[in-house]
This record gives sequence, structure tokens and C-alpha cells, in this order.
Amino acid sequence: MQSRPLNCLLLITILSLSAHAVSADKDKDLVKVQAFADVSAIKPGDTFHIGLLQTIKPHWHTYWINAGEVGTPTSIHVTPPKGCVVGAIQWPVPTKLPMPGLRTYGYEKQVMLMVPVTTPKTLNGDTIELAIHSEWQVCDEEACVEGEGRYKVQIRVADKTSPANLNLFNHWRGRLPVSSNSQTGRKHIGRMMQPVFKTGSPQPMLNINWIRPPKDVEFFPVETDAVAIEDIVIKHAGKRTMIRYVPTVYNRKKLPDGLVKGVYVYTDAEGNRHGVSCSFRVPLE
Repeated sequence: MQSRPLNCLLLITILSLSAHAVSADKDKDLVKVQAFADVSAIKPGDTFHIGLLQTIKPHWHTYWINAGEVGTPTSIHVTPPKGCVVGAIQWPVPTKLPMPGLRTYGYEKQVMLMVPVTTPKTLNGDTIELAIHSEWQVCDEEACVEGEGRYKVQIRVADKTSPANLNLFNHWRGRLPVSSNSQTGRKHIGRMMQPVFKTGSPQPMLNINWIRPPKDVEFFPVETDAVAIEDIVIKHAGKRTMIRYVPTVYNRKKLPDGLVKGVYVYTDAEGNRHGVSCSFRVPLE
């Protein structure tokens, strides 16, 4: 996924904006956050997306949904009009962060986190207004700083939904993990398998067979307070990759069937990184 200049951005009406990072040196502007929408007008019943674009100071970073051993993921709370349904944050593919001796995942330079919003079949008034509150933690190798921002966004109500900020949203949608059954997945991936023991219990291992051998493979588990996935070892050669890990289950009730989500990331022959969503099982015995 190559980076491209993002020009001609339409910033949807921001009624109120405050973003800050509190530190000893208050002049540091560690994270600049802008709120965008992918529509300028919305038809009742349609879905649109809010995007919070973080521009991060060099040598600093913010965190993915699973921050790893240290760090706090960015949170986004959207208060929409009555009847709207707000979905979960859509997280672009992360990177391993330069924290010596620690396993951490997140973003450097820039990232946009997107949140889907589905409107009801009936909307009152000429516009809808959404209040957005985001909190983040930004760190370098020596310190971490808390930040937050508050935004209010207005979008026109119309008979037809009108898109906006297409280049920006398409750029970041291209960095979201895809399904292995997607066009990108089918082009590169043959099959992902998790072997089991004779008892039927899942082994802590994933095997991936590739149609087109990648240059590099990474693995990012989505840990929760119910399970930790640690000591990840990846062995890759040609068209085969083996991922080993050590699971530690803290709360079995929060793990239906022992299912855990994750993302494996591969770098193709052209040097582009692609993320693929996956699910695997951990033993609950």
C-alpha cells in the first residue's frame, strides 16, 4: 500500500474543535487531529463514515487497537442524532513500534481512524450534527503524553447522498485489513490452516500457504482482557509461513469457542504492505 499525496480535501463543517497534548513543554504539538466525513450530504437510511486524521510528530507514535505490552489505543466516542447507529473503529494495518525491549503496535507519521454511522429512515431537519470525543496516547522511546480532542460535525440531509473527500478515504480504506476471500487476498493467499492435537484442541500455530510468495510476513493479534498472545515466532520460506505463539487465557467466558482475532501482514514483491483479517482458536482446557 503506497503512500500518495492527499490533495483537495473537503473538511466537513467543524463547529467546535479542541485538541491538545499536555506535557512539560506545552509548546510541543505532538499530534494534530482533523475530523472529516466521506459525505457532504446524506440520504436518510444511508451509511457514511467519520474519519479522524492524526498527523504525528516525527519519532512519536500512537497506538493500534492492541497496543501490545505498553500504551493505550486511541478511543473515539461519537454522539449522533437519535436513531443513528455508530459502528466500531476501523483500524488500518499497524506497524511494530521502535520501543526497545517491548512489543508494541501502532502508527507513526500519519493515520486515519474511521467510524461508520448509519442513519435512520427518517431524519428531522436540514442537517444532522455529531459530537465527537477522541482520546489518544502519544509516545516516543522516553515518554508518553495524553491528548484529547472534541469536535462537532454537521452534514446536510438530502434526497441523495453526496460523497466527499474521496481521495482521502480511499487512501486509508486501502490500508484496512481485508478478508482472505477478497480480490487482494485470493491473488496472494492459497490457504491458512491451524493444526489441532489428537484431542481436537487447537495447536498454538498458524500455517499459511501462498500463491505468490511475499517478501515479508508479520502477525498482529488482537488481544483483550480475556487473552494475551505472546512470544510470537514467524518462520517464512518461499510459499510457506509458520506462525507460533503462546496464548494465556484470563477469562474463558469472554472467549466463545476460544476464538481470537488477528491480522497478518505481508509485503508483496512490489514492496506494498497488505493486511488480512483472520480468526484462530486458543485452548480453553
